[in-house]
Amino acid sequence: MEPYRAFYGSTVRTLVKRYTGLRPKKAVNWKRLRCGCGCSDCFKLDRFLTDPNERVCHFPVSKQRRYHLHLQLDGADCTHLTDRRGSPQTLVVTKTGRRHGTDLQEWR
Repeated sequence: MEPYRAFYGSTVRTLVKRYTGLRPKKAVNWKRLRCGCGCSDCFKLDRFLTDPNERVCHFPVSKQRRYHLHLQLDGADCTHLTDRRGSPQTLVVTKTGRRHGTDLQEWR
């Protein structure tokens, strides 16, 4: 009986791994994927996103440039809001860990 139990246990574990994949790993740093278009503002954005240590970045730029960055950030693992104090107003981008939570829920 014991050899069958070991065989079926091994088979079930293999099938689970094959069809559900491995459990998503939590990020070990703040490095994120680039999402910019290549312009000078996006170059700064991508430099920030790929920096493993930086979590928040400020972009004091015009409304048009803030909107451009906003469009680039759609789908990125970060939040962004406009600090309306001062001129020009500042887009504040903060990296999050939401993607891991979403990946984990999809995996389950």
